[in-house]
Amino acid sequence: MPGLSFEPLTPTSFLERSAAVFARRVAVVDGELAFTYAELWERVRRLAGGLAATGVRPGDRVAALSANGHLLLEATFGVPAAGAVLVPMNIRLSRAGRPGGRRASSTTTGAPTCRPWPWPCTPGSTPRAATCGPCPCSTATGGPSPGR
Repeated sequence: MPGLSFEPLTPTSFLERSAAVFARRVAVVDGELAFTYAELWERVRRLAGGLAATGVRPGDRVAALSANGHLLLEATFGVPAAGAVLVPMNIRLSRAGRPGGRRASSTTTGAPTCRPWPWPCTPGSTPRAATCGPCPCSTATGGPSPGR
């Protein structure tokens, strides 16, 4: 069909377009918090910039240990916006549900490469290790060590 153009629709380009077209419409409701598409896009851009500023490069893996909520949604868009790959970890997976019933573990070659968690806390919120504290994959917080 003449006159039509094709542009791949990726999750990040979909959100960017939604922020432009539906800027004032509510995109996310998480408990008492609500964000418009424009606000969600801004938060996603800040996360992507924060990841890049801490040294995350395209192709790197970023683990997210978070309950289902706005922070995990932001990671779903923000990590790919930084060119990295999101590795969501399920906080609800019981010990019995893990393969072999064993504790989760990982191995690395060299030192772990954890960086401070870049997500900004919501003003007035109580800090939680997975959102406002150190990187949730840090061995200091009981999580697995990330490898490159």
